Amino acid sequence: MTDDLPDSAPSDRRLLVSVLLVAHRQKDLIADALESVLAQDYSSLEIIASDNCSPADPST
Repeated sequence: MTDDLPDSAPSDRRLLVSVLLVAHRQKDLIADALESVLAQDYSSLEIIASDNCSPADPST
C-alpha cells in the first residue's frame, strides 16, 4: 500500500492529490491560488481549475 510512503518516495509510488480550484468572477485570485498549490513540497499533484461560467466581461 502507498499510504505510508514519504514525500521523498519515487513520484510513481506516491498518492496523487487532486486539487480543485473553482471561481466565479475571481480571475485575479486564480493565479494566486495556482501559485500556492505549486509552491507545496508535495509534487504528485493534479490541478483542476474551473471558472464556473463567469461572463467574458467581468463588469457584467
